[in-house]
This record gives sequence, structure tokens and C-alpha cells, in this order.
Amino acid sequence: MQPIRSLKNVATRRKAAVPTSAASRVAPDGAPRRKPGDEAGAILILALVYIVSVSLIVLALATWATNDLRNTTNFASISSIQNAASGATKVAIESVRVNPVPSDPSFSMTGQLAATSPAPCWGSGTVDSSLSFKSGKSTNPAINVAVWCSTTENLTSEQTRIVTFSACQLTPALAALSYSAGGLQCAANPLLQAVVAFDDYPPQGAVPFTQQCNISQDGLSCGQGMTLEDWSLNGQLSNTIIITSPAPTAAVVGGMTYTATAASPSNDGVTISAGTPSVCTVSPSGVSMAVVSFVGVGNCVIDFSDPGNSKYGAAQVTQNFSVGNGSQATLVVTSTTGSHTGTPLTTTGGSGTGAVTYTVANGSDSGCTVTGAVLTATTSGTCYVTATKAADANWQATSSAATTVTLS
Repeated sequence: MQPIRSLKNVATRRKAAVPTSAASRVAPDGAPRRKPGDEAGAILILALVYIVSVSLIVLALATWATNDLRNTTNFASISSIQNAASGATKVAIESVRVNPVPSDPSFSMTGQLAATSPAPCWGSGTVDSSLSFKSGKSTNPAINVAVWCSTTENLTSEQTRIVTFSACQLTPALAALSYSAGGLQCAANPLLQAVVAFDDYPPQGAVPFTQQCNISQDGLSCGQGMTLEDWSLNGQLSNTIIITSPAPTAAVVGGMTYTATAASPSNDGVTISAGTPSVCTVSPSGVSMAVVSFVGVGNCVIDFSDPGNSKYGAAQVTQNFSVGNGSQATLVVTSTTGSHTGTPLTTTGGSGTGAVTYTVANGSDSGCTVTGAVLTATTSGTCYVTATKAADANWQATSSAATTVTLS
């Protein structure tokens, strides 16, 4: 009879029977143990995610800061130009107050002066009334602003003169226009527009004026009263498209193409399109650039447009020129052999829809004749044939060279 083994010894031996490798893979709670390499990989992935996230945040902040600086610069530029426009308009108001524009001492109270076309607010009336302003550093470029005035006058009214002041930045394109054309363009899209009513009282309570007041004659009677009716400041700068390519002077159908180019203060691309596609077509070939082809006779209209941006307003301008009849492609008689009893004549080349006719001259055969488009002769020999294709709406007439036709 074997001795009874204690339970403690049995449990000890069973525990020792478990392989060491299996015990190392099992946690006390029965869950699999993680290897040291697994924990290092997880930490590395989390670190990479953190670095990428921080990089994206830094990039977003940098972009925001750049845009904010750019917007701040644009705002400062617009503010400087608007301040210049305000200053020039105030000068114009004080000038017109005592020196009416237009100056017409002979103007009678028997009629009323309707609104005049915009004219320079001071000076001789043949040059732009403009001022130059400096803003910020002395090295900053000057800001040139021009002001035009349009006047409505009624000597019998308490508001003797109502003057509309239109101020615009004097860009090179605007300065290139005549003072009257520049005034009309500025008044249509002013940077600042003010309306002022002036009361011209006779000196010492005399009877109302029967002619326009004149500072040299009436002392201080001009502009004794003044009321600001309106002061409208445009948040965008005036945008004027400059066409940098001169219009062609000898454009013809099918002739050499014309490359149209333009620029604008906004520095955005100028869109170039055909206003008369039946006369000329446009194919964009780059920023603010397009190739113009001529397809019909008439007036070619090229449209230039810039939608503007947050700083500059929209702008449009057109270029017009004439397109004449083109020269046809070379016309060639292709019938060079045949029978003297009757040879059909054919051609290649030419352009347009004009009819083809033929003329003939005797070669070695003295009886060459053409009826319609059929060549005949009295005997075998040679004839000289010339074809002519008539002009049409787009093409000039053209003729072929005299072609030898050999008849059997």
C-alpha cells in the first residue's frame, strides 16, 4: 500500500510542470502579455501623429498670418488713396465755392443751366485738376488724384449752384484720356463722389443776381452758404484696363493674326473676347493675351474685362478696328490635257463663294474657244487658259496663271 501524498506536494509538482515559455506569455489575470517591442512601436506611431498634427497647425497659422499681413497692406493702401481723394475733393469744394465751374459771367437768369459735363474743378479747363499726395514714408510713391465737377445752376433758387464732385486716382490710363473723356469715365465710377449746394448771395442784401457770381466782381458773395448733400466713398479703387497692343491698321480676312494684350492695376488677368465673332475670333494664348483671327469683313470689336477683386473694382474696355477683304488662295487650272472636241476645265485653290470663269488664248491651235467651262479647238494643238474666281463679301477677285492645255 502506497503512502498518501500531501495535496501541497501535488500542487507544487503540477505548477512546476507548466512550461516556462507558456507562463511568460500569460498575465496573472489570464490575458496575453505584450512584448516590449509592441509598446515601443505604439509610442512611435503616437509621436508621429503628434508631429504631423503640430506641423499642420503651424502651417495653418503661417498661412493665416501671411494673408492677414497682405490684407493689412491692402487696407493701408486703400486707406491712403481714399484719404488722398478726400483731401483733393475738399480742395475742389473750396475752389468752386468762390470760382464757379464752368465760369460764365454772361449766364442769365432767363434760363437754367442744366447739368454740365464733368470738367476740371480748377485751372484753365483744358487740363485735369489734380493733386499729388504722399503717405507714410518719404520713399512711398506719390498718390495722384484728379477731381471733376458737374454743375447745375439756377440763379432764382436759394440753392444757386448744385455741384457734383467726382474724384478718381489719376492712373496712367486715365491721364492719357482727354480731360472731358477722363471726366466722364471718372464720374461713371468715382473713388469718391460729393454733392454740394452753394448759395450765392448778392453783397449787402442787394437784389438777386442776374448773372453768375464772380469773385473778382462781387467780393465774397459767391458761396456765402454751402450745404453738403452727399459724400459717398467707394470701398474699392478705380480699375482701368490699359490695352498694350495697338490695333492693326491693315487687317484683312485670312490675313496675319493680331496678338491683343492688356493690363490692369489689379494685376489680375484681363479676359479678352470677341465682341463680333462673325468678323474676328479670339483664342486666348496666355495671361491677358489672345490671338485674334479675321474671318469676315466689317468692324472688329475686341472686349477686355477684369472682374476686379477686394481692392479694385471691375473694369471693361473695347478696341475697334476695320477688317477688309482678304486675298484668295492661289488659283490653279488643273485641266492640262484633253480632246480638241471638248475638254472640261477645272481648278483648285481660291477662296470664298465667287464664280469661276475662264478666258482662252490661242497657242499652236488657232481655234481655241471656251463655252462655260468647256474648252474646244478646231484641230489638235495647244491653248492657253486663264481662270478667274470672282470676289465675294470677304475675298478679293483672283486669277490663275495662263496654263497650257494640250489637245489631241
